[in-house]
Amino acid sequence: DTLKQQNKSVAHNLDAKEDELLDLSEQIEDLHAKYGKEKKELSYKLDKKISALDDATKALCELQKEFDMKSKEMDENDNLQKQKDEIYTKIEKERNNLQIEYTEL
Repeated sequence: DTLKQQNKSVAHNLDAKEDELLDLSEQIEDLHAKYGKEKKELSYKLDKKISALDDATKALCELQKEFDMKSKEMDENDNLQKQKDEIYTKIEKERNNLQIEYTEL
């Protein structure tokens, strides 16, 4: 009789432990599903941010190219201005020399 009682007690404890394990397994599955969903959401947000960053990087590269081209154009214009000034100075000197020669005659 006592043996039956112990067997029932052990069986009851095993059933209780099995129920606990099932509950824990369900909790783990729920957490896994929850974290899986959160992971997907974060991954989606991250992909959007990376895409926006890529777009911004491309735009910056384009702006840098435009800036470099404008800088080059400005340098070329500065060089042309210097050449023009040098030519103008030479012409002025020649004109002055010619005026001096003319006045001497």
